[in-house]
Amino acid sequence: MAVADFSLTGRVAIVTGGSRGIGRSIAIALAEHGADVAVAARKPEALAEAVGAVQATGRRAVAVPTNVRRIEELRALVDKTVAELGRVDILVNNAGTNPVYGPVQEIDERAFDVIMDTNVKSIHFLSNFAREAMLRHSEGGSIINVSSVGGLLASDVIGGYSVSK
Repeated sequence: MAVADFSLTGRVAIVTGGSRGIGRSIAIALAEHGADVAVAARKPEALAEAVGAVQATGRRAVAVPTNVRRIEELRALVDKTVAELGRVDILVNNAGTNPVYGPVQEIDERAFDVIMDTNVKSIHFLSNFAREAMLRHSEGGSIINVSSVGGLLASDVIGGYSVSK
């Protein structure tokens, strides 16, 4: 099937880290192919702008302020998506962080927890919450985890991030 024929009409997607960069582009692309999109991010202003860009494609979009390091906010993200858009078919785990640029031995416990909670733990819990919502309808769904070349190549300055990817 050619990309031009690729249709997500009737599907609902969640995109974390969706207010800027790759996440914003993914949210818009999903909408351009017919999906309604729940955009999740921490910063309200950027989130509102991204939702506006998704809505400009003619699709429905909802802004869901979310800190992916908080499990209760991940559950609320799925619940709000279902309440406002009707279902969940696609989850794009895009949110990620790297608060430490330097040797891995310089990462303190707090920074390590931020990296792991954002880049690993959130994916586990949000994927399970989304899976539950996907299984409520017989068509299943897709879970997409955005990774990084940092997970494949060693680096002396982004070691903690690399471990998480």
